[in-house]
Order: sequence, then C-alpha cells, then structure tokens
Amino acid sequence: MKPITNSSSFSTVRLSLIIAAVLGMVIMGYLFSLRFSATGSAFCNLGENLSCDVVNRSAYATIFG
Repeated sequence: MKPITNSSSFSTVRLSLIIAAVLGMVIMGYLFSLRFSATGSAFCNLGENLSCDVVNRSAYATIFG
C-alpha cells in the first residue's frame, strides 16, 4: 500500500522549514557580529539586567574556550 501524500502540504512544510532555517542563520549572523563588535547593541537592550549584550559577552557564550 502506498502512503498518501499531498504534494501541496509537503511543499508548504518544506518552504516553512527553509524560511525558519534562513531566519535562524540571519539571527545567528547578527549575534555573531555583535559578539566581536566594539560597541554594544541597542536592539535588545531592555535594561541593565536584561540585555542581549550581557549574555553574548558572558563566559557562557563560548563553546570551545
């Protein structure tokens, strides 16, 4: 018995996965550029204790080092 597949729903799922992957790469590229920039980011600076820069420059932001 052949499995029933709907090609339009398969292409919709594939397109949504591609969009999510590209969006993830863009966000990671942005955070990578912030990690090595001299200035901080005002994009997600919501206060002294809640900022992307605090997390991005912490010891937990490195993997092999």
